[in-house]
Amino acid sequence: MKDFGIYIHIPFCRQKCFYCDFPSFAGKERMIGPYLEALEQEMGQVRQRLWDRGEAVFGSDGKLAPGTIYIGGGTPTVLETVALPDVFYLLQKHIDVEHAGEITIEANPGTVDGEKLRLLHGFGINRLSLGVQSFDDGCLKAIGRIHSGQEAAEAVAEAQDAGFANISVDLMYGLPGQDMNMLRESVETALSLGVQHISIYGLQLEPGTVFDKMQQQGRLELLTDEVTEAMYDYIADILPERGYYRYEISNFALPGYESRHNLSYWQDVPYLGFGSGAHSYWGDCRYQNPARIEVYME
Repeated sequence: MKDFGIYIHIPFCRQKCFYCDFPSFAGKERMIGPYLEALEQEMGQVRQRLWDRGEAVFGSDGKLAPGTIYIGGGTPTVLETVALPDVFYLLQKHIDVEHAGEITIEANPGTVDGEKLRLLHGFGINRLSLGVQSFDDGCLKAIGRIHSGQEAAEAVAEAQDAGFANISVDLMYGLPGQDMNMLRESVETALSLGVQHISIYGLQLEPGTVFDKMQQQGRLELLTDEVTEAMYDYIADILPERGYYRYEISNFALPGYESRHNLSYWQDVPYLGFGSGAHSYWGDCRYQNPARIEVYME
């Protein structure tokens, strides 16, 4: 059977972060139902097309059988507990979920609680990626995050209580107002929580974002290249010292906890992307339907 992955995009979020240029939409909750219907239709059409072509991607029950599944956004966990089951029912309709050895969902600490995390774990999600970015409340407010540092730490603890044994946290450096002490404290907090994976990202100004507009208006004070480089060097040194080896440009993991799905992108493993703005890579064909965002969100 062909090795491949599946990416599912859930574009809704509670608030657009100031640095974010991903296809995500705040204040569009009324579109969740129609979006999931369109997502289910797309999955059915792609599944039928692959079946007609005789692709070796199906399990014994005729469902797609990927090795990994990644549910990203946006903020997938912005969906309430009454809507989340709809996502997994449509997945189970077209995908042999049990065949996937790794199933990841992205989450914002401000959109999860114990009940929702237990629900996710019960649906077979076995890897949680928490967009923490920082444990410093000032930094979080400066970049438009909706959670506090304490809420982020509590989200990790609640995820562990819910049964998650593979948790990743995202951290950012080079943020407005951030200094080396703030960064050190965030890294130390992440390490103290017993997570298995840490991703690090330097701030980049992307066209059309809030930060891009602020910079054009002279209202954004960025760190110097020297400070940002020092922050990067600190993270790249301290994480391996504490047992998290670097296996990919932005990713550090305890041995055995590398993200299989993310690695597949670098290893030329085919993947199918479903949802607004999602890309697919199949054989020598890499494509994105340019109309997807408009079709889904109009």
